[in-house]
Amino acid sequence: MSSEVNSNPERDPRTAPPLRVVLADSHVVSREGAKGFLNDRSVFEVVGEASSAAELFVLLDTVKPDVLVLDPSRFNTLAYLFLTQLQLQCPGCTVIVYGEPGCSEYRRALQHPAVHGCLSKDLERAEFRSGLLHGVLSARLRPSELPPLSFTSQELDMLRLLGEGCTNQTMSDALRRPEPKLRGQLSELYKKLHVSSRTQAALFTLFGPRRHIKPPANSA
Repeated sequence: MSSEVNSNPERDPRTAPPLRVVLADSHVVSREGAKGFLNDRSVFEVVGEASSAAELFVLLDTVKPDVLVLDPSRFNTLAYLFLTQLQLQCPGCTVIVYGEPGCSEYRRALQHPAVHGCLSKDLERAEFRSGLLHGVLSARLRPSELPPLSFTSQELDMLRLLGEGCTNQTMSDALRRPEPKLRGQLSELYKKLHVSSRTQAALFTLFGPRRHIKPPANSA
């Protein structure tokens, strides 16, 4: 019996459907290597591949994977934005960061609350498969405590203006809010989105499907 079956005795690969995996890596050789490790349709099935952030957002709407294996170094700041968007679109998806541990984008992605585990690109096939299955099992035994992202009508207004490329002064005038107060509110909004700049927040509004950005039910 393989080590990956032993690592999760409650999941019998003879009867359970395979875990549906999306690979996100702009490097085709890396994607093909990971796909070769996983795509046997017994425990895992690769159902989608993405080489860019735009392709990832499309895949989320069409595939709804069980597992995302993401190399954040290939997407730079967009990888972190994507992880935030993932909370909205696929809250049950297990996210595994895949890459070189010394990479700064890899280390930053590991700090994101949507990430459940990590894999190194230098693993052999058996280690890669067992590590991925262990990450899925750990995520399911320890359900995410992340609240779903929601936005007040005030925050939605700020997101809209950020997406339009407005300056703080323009936003202050449009929202009839003093600029010092606006800056503080923008800082809180960046924290909610897990981004560190207005540019990243603007990218979130442009790339993220708008229907997933909703105000609370009790908002006007």
